[in-house]
Amino acid sequence: MLERVARWLAQSGATRRSKVVAFGGGVIGDLAGLAAATYMRGVELIQVPTTLLAQVDSSVGGKVGIDLPEGKNLVGAFHAPTAVWIPPEALMTLPKREFINGAAEVWKYAFAVDSALLSSLESHPLVPESSKLKEVIARCIDLKRQIVEQDERDERGIRAVLNFGHTIGHALERASNYESLLHGEAIAIGMAVEARIGEELELSPTGIADQIDRGLSGQGFPYAPSFSKTASPCSRRCAPTRKRRREGWPLVSLRVWARVNSLRTCPKRSSSGPSSEHVEPPYGTDRPHNPAPGRGVCRESAGLLQWRGEPMGRTGRFAPP
Repeated sequence: MLERVARWLAQSGATRRSKVVAFGGGVIGDLAGLAAATYMRGVELIQVPTTLLAQVDSSVGGKVGIDLPEGKNLVGAFHAPTAVWIPPEALMTLPKREFINGAAEVWKYAFAVDSALLSSLESHPLVPESSKLKEVIARCIDLKRQIVEQDERDERGIRAVLNFGHTIGHALERASNYESLLHGEAIAIGMAVEARIGEELELSPTGIADQIDRGLSGQGFPYAPSFSKTASPCSRRCAPTRKRRREGWPLVSLRVWARVNSLRTCPKRSSSGPSSEHVEPPYGTDRPHNPAPGRGVCRESAGLLQWRGEPMGRTGRFAPP
């Protein structure tokens, strides 16, 4: 499919001054983003995400990639969009399952980064008709912006907080051949399982896993709680290729709400056991981030939530239009 898109661009006379517009969900955004990153060694990308998952997560941050049978996102690039235009009204057209699928990423921010957002979601799970939906979308993107600006290429460990639930979730997607589970559904299970692993290894306080189970059940994920209590022993042995490192597979466990441990479990049990490093994130409600004046602010115009990035988006930063 990537070749077809690239050839269409060439046949249409696209040049280095052309812009690629990704109008759709996360898969479209990744495909169009990778095409933009590679065509003529890089052209500008504009994201117009129409699903909740894409609006709060995949359309920003600069990561674009496609899956292989061997694993998730094994072919990809860092290519930040120069603009992100979010039409919240598009969420009203989504099937219920697709909306709940995107809510998993919102809960991820709440569990791992923002305790105030968590309290709000526990009281009022997301629905398309919510009057605060725009505010939630803007908050999630601002949280991701704060993280990505400090670790754009995922090299310092700061961005690892965004992987909460993803090591197990990606493994489940691969095991299901990317067919029976939507991405958010797999991530919801992954968060529940990784939280229980954190408790078993005494890296997370007792009770966090049950609270995550209750939150996900309240949002409408039907199988995360029951799955999490039975899957952790086998799921710890199942991880996608891209996230594996020399020390083992990285998992993210919650030390307390909005504070995480970046956990590496060894592929084979060793005498030293799993290793863990604490990540003290300089973001979230407990540590408010102060962006530079005029940057990183969500603006609403003509019904769209809008951000603009720098030309070619090398920094992954966003500025108001």
